Amino acid sequence: MLRSQSHRQAFTLVEILVVIVIIGLLLAILFPAIQAARSAAQSTGSKNNLRQIGIAALNFESRTGHYPPSWKETETGSSTTDVKGWSIHAILLPYMEQKLLQSNIDFTRDYTNANDVLLADGTTVRLSSMRVPTYVSPANPRDEVRFSGGVAEHYPVDYAVNCGQFSVWDPVTGEGGSGMAYPNSKVKSAHVSDGLSFTLFFAEVKSWQV
Repeated sequence: MLRSQSHRQAFTLVEILVVIVIIGLLLAILFPAIQAARSAAQSTGSKNNLRQIGIAALNFESRTGHYPPSWKETETGSSTTDVKGWSIHAILLPYMEQKLLQSNIDFTRDYTNANDVLLADGTTVRLSSMRVPTYVSPANPRDEVRFSGGVAEHYPVDYAVNCGQFSVWDPVTGEGGSGMAYPNSKVKSAHVSDGLSFTLFFAEVKSWQV
């Protein structure tokens, strides 16, 4: 009886190496394009965040007659006023459709002693640990809250206001720097000598990074 033999087809080592080289070349070609597309998307998202912050600042100016300060001092209720208060990021929240946060903010109290926020699931978290999407850059590699003693305490922001050249504020005289904002400032459009279109208001900065 004749026994039929089956032959298995397989790749040789040379063929496998050629395939690996081709895949490597394709990845080398595609990777820069993917990175460029990702960077473009992150840049677009960041520009949109800056636009939303700018609109909020304009709405604040329209209501109050001046642009928001970089930080606003808070009366503590004691005989003296401690150097404590709220940053421009918190001051702009009521103009950024952040109803949950703005409803929990008591601007007569200090930021460090602010009320906790009651979430929909019944849990409470620190007001300062809440994430505001508009304040977080899409390019931030560590989009996460900062912990202190195991408790979520602060959420970093990736956009800073232009306070001008150092020094940005003299707490004795109340005089500020040459930027669009400084502590307790009330900068108006008429104060911007270079024109609003040529003056930096907010810019993206790096948090959590070297």
